[in-house]
Amino acid sequence: MNVCLLSLEWPSYGGGIGTYMFNLAKGLQECGHNTTVITHNKQPERISGVNIVETPIENENRTLKNKIMRWRWEPHHSWSQKAWDNFKEMQRSFDILETAEYGAWARHFIGNVKMPIIVRCHTPAVGVRQIPVNGNEHRIPFWLKLENKREQMQTQNADAISTPSYVLSNLMSLSWSIPVNRIKVLPNPVDTNLFRPIDFKEKQKEILYVGRLQYNKGVFDFIDAIKPLLNVHQDWTIRLIGKDLKIPDFIKSSHKMASEEILSRIPVGNRNQIKIIGWVSVDELIKYQQQAMIAVVPSRGFESFSYTLTEQMACGTAVVATHCGGPTEIISDGYDGLLVPAGDIEAMRNALQKLMIDTELCREMSRRARKTVESKYSISKVVPAITEWYGKIIGYYKND
Repeated sequence: MNVCLLSLEWPSYGGGIGTYMFNLAKGLQECGHNTTVITHNKQPERISGVNIVETPIENENRTLKNKIMRWRWEPHHSWSQKAWDNFKEMQRSFDILETAEYGAWARHFIGNVKMPIIVRCHTPAVGVRQIPVNGNEHRIPFWLKLENKREQMQTQNADAISTPSYVLSNLMSLSWSIPVNRIKVLPNPVDTNLFRPIDFKEKQKEILYVGRLQYNKGVFDFIDAIKPLLNVHQDWTIRLIGKDLKIPDFIKSSHKMASEEILSRIPVGNRNQIKIIGWVSVDELIKYQQQAMIAVVPSRGFESFSYTLTEQMACGTAVVATHCGGPTEIISDGYDGLLVPAGDIEAMRNALQKLMIDTELCREMSRRARKTVESKYSISKVVPAITEWYGKIIGYYKND
């Protein structure tokens, strides 16, 4: 099978959809399929046997022109045109093309190529919003409304649509008027050879948070939950890895950045237990995920899947997550992790305390978490299911 993947995001540039495309390409190559990836030109990570076609990204410097043209959702708008131009020059034929809804990168491809196009819904613009506070509705910026419309049109006109979770499938169906039976649910593949556990005896008494230091991600809920436990468990460390962001206006604080607000909520005598670091390399991230006994995904906002969660589980780490979308479908509560209501600080505190005081429970949940990811979300399990679906889509397209 000759497969083309179209994605502006690709390691080490971008986020979750880039990870999905990278793992998909790796799995396709391992299954013996010819794979070409059209992506950015910022030193994209290579996969042996996979053809990478680099397409330049528009200058992202915050110039006045770029600010004025933000309604175009740069660099996505200009990159999608350049990707189409590159594709036309390739002089190659493909059986199928997969892209993401995010950025509407295939807007110029749909209706202009002789092959089926799949749109993978991962983080639609309709899901990128702040949580309403005190009953005040969050207003979506006009430029984001335009991008949402572009993404909707691309997805509706695709030959096939997939999502990593049923909760996202339902959201897409309701938000974009797409019949739910048009949407195939296939989980995100996880590289279980890269994200793998160490011996439990080598783990440290550490709780790990990975993600932006942001209200939507529930980082302040996590800090408020863990704060009373620090005096009781002074031999435990709390490590936060992620980009530091400004505090939203509705949080009344004298501080500007989230990291400052986090530390201000911790008693002075316990601040040495808090370690805040920025983004780290993948190798460093895996090291931290392996050594932590517990990891927390405390999101208040919508999570369509959560690579953060499944990668931590793959590293054999006991997890506590909120009912925020995808995690509810991944974790079997009480078996391979613990689930709590989003925003319920007391429930989160109790779940963390339960694991902190019971090493054997933590060990058993860590083992089960790894087993869950291996059996349901590994590249070797997910990608063959995707290629089987590809075959059906190609057959439908040829017979149409």
